[in-house]
Amino acid sequence: MRIALWKYRAQLPGFELSEPVRAAQQEFDYKSAKVLDDMADRFEGKASRKKDNLEDSFEQLQEMVRSCCSLEPLQLPRAQQTFLTLTRNIESLTISLSKEI
Repeated sequence: MRIALWKYRAQLPGFELSEPVRAAQQEFDYKSAKVLDDMADRFEGKASRKKDNLEDSFEQLQEMVRSCCSLEPLQLPRAQQTFLTLTRNIESLTISLSKEI
């Protein structure tokens, strides 16, 4: 899933995002990486840092996609729906794993 999300970040053909959405994705990626780094630190017995709120970052990304890409309320183009579903799954799995560690 991370590789597929990276394709959006790299703007590969068929994975293009508008600049505001790319910025929101970059922030989501940054917070997601911090959560994963924190999990690795806990495995090594290091103290946890202040937790970043990945849920808030996803919500901001979702709102940005909807405001930039929606022609009508609650209707997103298929590519943006796929992007949000992929990102939501990454968020959910990352949070679930973090809670278990």
